[in-house]
Amino acid sequence: MKVPIVPVIFEISRKKLEELRIIRKIEFEPLHFETINNVSDDELAELASKIKATLEKHDDKVKNVVHKAMVLVRSDKDYTKEIVDRLNKIPELNFKAVFCTSDQPSKKHLKEFKETDDKRIMVVCKRLTEGYDNSNVSVCAILRNIGSDILFSQFVGRCIRVSKNQEADVTAKVYGPKQMWDRYDKNATSDPEDLADSEDPENMNEDDN
Repeated sequence: MKVPIVPVIFEISRKKLEELRIIRKIEFEPLHFETINNVSDDELAELASKIKATLEKHDDKVKNVVHKAMVLVRSDKDYTKEIVDRLNKIPELNFKAVFCTSDQPSKKHLKEFKETDDKRIMVVCKRLTEGYDNSNVSVCAILRNIGSDILFSQFVGRCIRVSKNQEADVTAKVYGPKQMWDRYDKNATSDPEDLADSEDPENMNEDDN
């Protein structure tokens, strides 16, 4: 007699994962740009300054790691390359930016971004290959509107992978539209058991009826 295999799924809140040092803690800073899908030179320079300051702060905290940033833009290859070109023309940045789209040069850029120290910022317009892992990425910036909670969560996930030295890690920094973060944060920090209890009719207050 064969014993049926029953799949078991466990849910755990982001807060608990942070406490267990499975993922990094996250600090969010909203971007109040006029058009998030098409940023101006001044807005991009402002973001570049923030990214540079954060990466330098992370480098100071963990000396043996060269921390990096990823920037998500709208799904337009030409615009992605344009953003990289504009970033590389900001003299105060002094961090090299590269792009990752779905074309052949991107494979080389992705490898260089992970394995070399001079490529500090990766601009992407689509999701990266499943399973991409680079714990040196500690900063993420979202420069586009995202309707998918999954895509937003996946991209934020690029900067929360814990460093090999868990005791000497940094707090991940995320820049982006506040309304998207609020939705992500609410879903990620809620305890599944608390949510289930709140939806149980037996736990409803009389005022709710």
